Amino acid sequence: MERGVPSYNLEDYLRAKIELKNLDYKLGLDWNNCSSDERLGVVKDILAMSNTQDGGTIIFGVRNQDFSKIGVTDVEFASFDQTKVNDLLHEYTDPKFTCFVYKHDNVEGKKYVSISVPEFPEIPIICKKDANSSKNQKAILARGQLYIRTDKATSVIIPGAQEMRELLGRAIRRKSDDLLSSIEQLMKGKPPKIADDSREQYEREIKEADGFAQNNLGKDLTHFGSWEITTYPIKYVPKRIPDLQTVKDLLRQSQVQLRNWTFPHPSNERSSNFSQGRQSIRMSDLHPEAYRAYQSGLFAWRGSFLEDKAQVTENGRKVLFVNDTICFITEVITFCKRYYELIAPDESIHLKIVMNGTKDRLLVMRGDTVGLSADYISKENPIVLDEDMQVVELKASAPEIARNVTKQIFDLFNWDYGSDATIYSWQTRLLERRL
Repeated sequence: MERGVPSYNLEDYLRAKIELKNLDYKLGLDWNNCSSDERLGVVKDILAMSNTQDGGTIIFGVRNQDFSKIGVTDVEFASFDQTKVNDLLHEYTDPKFTCFVYKHDNVEGKKYVSISVPEFPEIPIICKKDANSSKNQKAILARGQLYIRTDKATSVIIPGAQEMRELLGRAIRRKSDDLLSSIEQLMKGKPPKIADDSREQYEREIKEADGFAQNNLGKDLTHFGSWEITTYPIKYVPKRIPDLQTVKDLLRQSQVQLRNWTFPHPSNERSSNFSQGRQSIRMSDLHPEAYRAYQSGLFAWRGSFLEDKAQVTENGRKVLFVNDTICFITEVITFCKRYYELIAPDESIHLKIVMNGTKDRLLVMRGDTVGLSADYISKENPIVLDEDMQVVELKASAPEIARNVTKQIFDLFNWDYGSDATIYSWQTRLLERRL
């Protein structure tokens, strides 16, 4: 296979070259022989990421000043052990919390270590024990405190009421989602059909959003395979979101960052308000994308296939990465769940997914994973999926909905038997940050 991108997990993070709430770089560390202060600093970052939406990843072997890929030494590499890290972490977490340690050998000739931190499963993680510096007795960890990550990629005690409300809101939503899933069958009903007048209004906005994407991404959409994600509440309300600042805030609250980028990914330089909402263009070698979010609740996202931008082929055929597709659809559905439970919790939404350039495209696994048992090739172009669903259903069973949508895609690549276990496995790894 001619692979234009390296293996699935670490290289994507190394390419990011920016520290975020969910991503932290560190130089090498000898876990066995470093100071207690250094180990406690890692515990503090893990505590903070556990209370941050979508958790996070810590990568050892990168200089965070300039993001140079230094790697770790053989001694540092050997010193990391998941049991040792979690034994220390368990001393400071209530309820007991576990992270995942991965060792990456021979990545561009270097070794790296990463720690993957899932978001808390049910309730926020509290620090249960004080820890002071061995150098000056200053507090590194404080008993009874909640730690979070900031927009400046630092780990701090939760600083104020707004951040506390956001954290508690996520905990409450997790609890309510568990309750909803247990009574989902009682609550399910057939979503209403969209009225003709609402359809006309949305079609006008969709046409505008398509023009925005085409004008800014150009050949990235026409010369490569591409995704189109369009979703909106069934009933058209022009100012469902009251003002432009609220649109911006809702997008930020709903972002999904389970890998090394967010969905949707706002550009710092090219995000702006327009008369009816918020828009962004992200120009990237591998991930060009554009979106518009309207006050009506319409969200329209367009982006080219990573596989084509990276010029990945197999036996002369263009490809679609199985694992990336599973993760991407899960991210899209997770975003929809977060976004619409904030703006239209009692309504139904329409979701349309279009995949352009799929005819004669081959399904493959990205990275050093087990390949597929046969050639699965699409004869459909474009692939178009339309789904209507209640927001309460989305809240109750977003992972299941994402699996069903992904299964429909793979069915159209003629992988109509045996894909279920693969979809479930990769989705679980994504949601638990074990990629």
